[in-house]
Amino acid sequence: MRDTTFFVGGGTSALGIDGAFRRSDWFRWEERRQLDASADGSGLDDLLEVDLALLRHQGLEHLRVTIDWARLEPRAGVIDDAEVERLMHRFTRLGEIGVTTWVTLHHTMLPGWFVDDTDGLLRVDGPSIHWSRHVDRVAEMFDGLIGGWIPTEDPLGWAMRSHHLGTRPGRPGEQAFRDACEGSLEATFEAARLLGSGDAPVVSSFGIPDVRCGHETAADHHTMWTDVLWTSWTEAIRDGVLRWPWRGPRERPDLADTFDAIGLALAPTITVGPDGELTLGDAPREEHFGEILRRAAALLPGRDLIVTGLGLASDDDRERDDALAGWLDQINAARNDGITIPGAFLEPLIDAYDPESGFSIANGVVGRDREPRPSSRWLHVEQAP
Repeated sequence: MRDTTFFVGGGTSALGIDGAFRRSDWFRWEERRQLDASADGSGLDDLLEVDLALLRHQGLEHLRVTIDWARLEPRAGVIDDAEVERLMHRFTRLGEIGVTTWVTLHHTMLPGWFVDDTDGLLRVDGPSIHWSRHVDRVAEMFDGLIGGWIPTEDPLGWAMRSHHLGTRPGRPGEQAFRDACEGSLEATFEAARLLGSGDAPVVSSFGIPDVRCGHETAADHHTMWTDVLWTSWTEAIRDGVLRWPWRGPRERPDLADTFDAIGLALAPTITVGPDGELTLGDAPREEHFGEILRRAAALLPGRDLIVTGLGLASDDDRERDDALAGWLDQINAARNDGITIPGAFLEPLIDAYDPESGFSIANGVVGRDREPRPSSRWLHVEQAP
């Protein structure tokens, strides 16, 4: 993917843009936890032509979206033809206006049947056959319409939230958490392997949190979390070795250099307490983000990097604009130092449902009313690094 140009794209998740489908694990979670209803998200399909005009006006050339597996396959082995047509229409129209569509296959939500009947992604003996079939099916269905694939969004962050912190659908517990870490990472590499047979590039999206030691007695816990959230996937890609704190290193040459580019997503700072408890803070700003970005580059020398998620939830758009300016400045500085970074995605593009705050805080550079905010200026390539 090596290129000297730089793009700024937009992105969203299926939960953010379409809302939770009634047969997804998130829909049940929403009801059980009495969270704000995601409803129809930011309503992309209802306003598709409006949004296409918005993308043209903004000069956007790259858009990251998610295929909602629960909508596509509401029951095991049963494909919803209307959903196929809906996605086909969406991707076709995006292509017609010159937008390169990047598709994520797992971003927060999973089908309820997959979680209930097959243990979902909690499979340490290899990815589920249902997951592999889904990846193959999607690749075949939308061949020629997709410009890039992102198999999973922050798989280890998902495992941490769903099976340790309990802030996402899941079964918190030590064994479930370990299985979720191993299973989600294996599913990510399996999807990359399957999608890699096509022409479109395959890019990861790993969260890059700053993991801090909150107390001198937390050193061992800090090492454990660093190994889970950083070492596991970087060693696998760089050296073909898979190592977990609870499992010794294993030679896995099949995992080395799986991706065409390494996607890195902005993540909240994590502070590890003396008993191993985790406190999630704010995302790093400016130089702090630059340090983390360079750390990832040092762990994966010579690889192309793409920043798969930059965004700030705030009702003060000036704060968002300042944050984006600082992050993009750091990307520019890294590029000037020889690190190859072809692009970055601002996510969400349009105000969308957020798992933490619902619709209560603005989080896009464009409002749900489709009015661009001043911070949308960063979507213009000529103003980006």
